Amino acid sequence: MRVDVIPILELSEGMKHRWLKFQDSNSNLTGPCFHPDLFLAVGKFCKDVYVAQIYDKDELIGFLPYLRNQEKSSAQTIDFCDYQAIIGPMSQCWNAEIILKKIGLHSWDFNSLVDFKNIQSQSGQIEARGAMRVDLRSGYENYLLAKREVRIKFEGLARKKRLIESKFGPLRFVPMCQERKVMHRMLSWKSIRHNRDSAWTKLATDLLEHFCYSNQSSINGVLSALYAENELLAVFFGMRHQGILHSLVCSYNPDFEKYSPGLILWKNLIAQHKELQYNILDFGPSDHRYKRYFANSTLPIITGSFKEVTLKEEIKSVKWLYQGLRPIVQMARGILPSVPHIIPKSN
Repeated sequence: MRVDVIPILELSEGMKHRWLKFQDSNSNLTGPCFHPDLFLAVGKFCKDVYVAQIYDKDELIGFLPYLRNQEKSSAQTIDFCDYQAIIGPMSQCWNAEIILKKIGLHSWDFNSLVDFKNIQSQSGQIEARGAMRVDLRSGYENYLLAKREVRIKFEGLARKKRLIESKFGPLRFVPMCQERKVMHRMLSWKSIRHNRDSAWTKLATDLLEHFCYSNQSSINGVLSALYAENELLAVFFGMRHQGILHSLVCSYNPDFEKYSPGLILWKNLIAQHKELQYNILDFGPSDHRYKRYFANSTLPIITGSFKEVTLKEEIKSVKWLYQGLRPIVQMARGILPSVPHIIPKSN
C-alpha cells in the first residue's frame, strides 16, 4: 500500500472524478456530506485540511479527508463536515494502522464514522450509535401514519401554530429563501445561543454563502425561513445532493422561544419535501430531543479513535513472543540498568 498526502485544495479534477465514482458506487456514501466539493469548500476557509490518497500498487483505491492536528500528530474531524469516512468501494477492506503509519500520524479521531464495517483496527476504542434521519421515500402521509403508531401526532405544534397566528398574524414558510440578511440573522442567533466565537461565525458565513450564492458546487445550498407576517421566527440551512438534505445550521428567534418556532419550521420542511426535492432529511450526528421527535430512521455510525500500533503493542499482541522476550529483558535489566523498558511489567 502507498499513501500520498496533499492539502485538499490541491485535489485535481482527475482525482475529484475518481472520488465521485467511488461515491456513486458505494450506497453508504450517498449525499452531500461525502462529496468532494464540501471538503474543498471548507478547505478554502479553514487551514490544515488534507486528503490521503490510498493506492494498492499503482491503483488509486480510496481517499481519507481529515483535519491535521500538528501538535498531536492526529487526524481529526473537520468543522462543518459532520461525517467521517474513507471514500472508496464498498467491498474494499482497510487497515487503519497501516494507513496511519503511511500518513505519519499517531491516531485518527472521529465522532461519526460511517461505512466502518470493513475498517480493521487492533488499537483504539469505539462506540456504535445512530445518526437520526427522516426517511420520506414512502411519502409524507405514510410518514405521519408511522409516527402516529408511536403516539406522535404533532398536535402540540398545531396548537402553537394557531396561538402564534392569533397573536402575530398568519405563518408563512419560505422553502427557498435567497436573502443574505436572513442567513446572517440565523447565524447571529446561533452564535449567541451556543456561545460561538467569531472564528466559527466567519467560517460559517463564508461556507454558507459559498453554497448559496457562488454556483461553484454540485451541492445545492437550501435556505428556508419561517415568518409570522413579516417577523422572522426561524431559519434553516442545509446541503442537498442525491436526494438527501443534510442539516448544517438551524436556529430560531429567541423572542418566540415559548412558541417552538424551530419545531414548526422542521414540520414545514418535512411536509414540503417534494418542493425541496429530497426524500431523506439528515439531522446530523448530534443527539437532541427534537431529532428523536421527528426521526423515523437512523444512519449507523461509530465514535472513537484508531491509533497507530506501537512496537510494544505489536509484541504484546503475539503471546508467545511476549512471554519469551519478557524474562530476557528482565534479566538484561538486572545486568544493565540502562536497558529501556520495552516490555512493561505485568499486573
